[in-house]
Amino acid sequence: MIVLCSALKRLLIRLVAAFCLGPLWLAHAGQAENGVQLPVFDSPVGESQINKWLDAFEDPEAREVAEMLVRNIKYISFDEFYEGLQETVDDLNQTLDEKPYVVITLSRDSKSDKWVYGLAEPLLKRPPEAVIKVEDLSEWLEKNPEIENVVFLDDGAYSGQQLTGEVLRRFTVEGIKVHFALPYVSQEAVERVEQYNNENVEYEFASYRQIDTIDDIFIREIDQEGDRVKAKEMIE
Repeated sequence: MIVLCSALKRLLIRLVAAFCLGPLWLAHAGQAENGVQLPVFDSPVGESQINKWLDAFEDPEAREVAEMLVRNIKYISFDEFYEGLQETVDDLNQTLDEKPYVVITLSRDSKSDKWVYGLAEPLLKRPPEAVIKVEDLSEWLEKNPEIENVVFLDDGAYSGQQLTGEVLRRFTVEGIKVHFALPYVSQEAVERVEQYNNENVEYEFASYRQIDTIDDIFIREIDQEGDRVKAKEMIE
């Protein structure tokens, strides 16, 4: 069994999830009119990085599995990402119409949601009443009962754990609707949100482009469940 170094393992997971952009992946220079940093160039997957990762697999079967994952990497340029974001925000605008709403952000400054909100802000038909850290949301909603719509923007959702663990669990005020505005979403994320139980809140996803997770790739490429389990073990 090959044990991946943490950096390469993170690389594979991130890339096969079909997302190679954002503040952690692109060199930035210049700003949009609202001060948001824009990429100066796209940063496709480096062939040398891939080869270094593949060369770590001495077992032929394990390398074959690794090569299968590499073949399924989908690189998304900034232009393609921004096009998807526009589609998402257009749908969000139609849904909200002129209803007042707030935008929530996660606490950590390094998270991509703040960057995505900055990109989306000029596209919003109506500006939010406020931009609030998610941990402050319930208190804010109690003081502003006229607000019934909450928007969370980010680059995408892969496992869905962030949506349930950091967003939906925060709602203690009844009668709220959460609008997830994410250009790229996996089926796994959708199902995790659907299974989450919080009677205080409704939710919906604005228009998005579906992406694959590693599990989706294994299911599509390997027919038998037992073979999938063995293949996963080979690269862990």
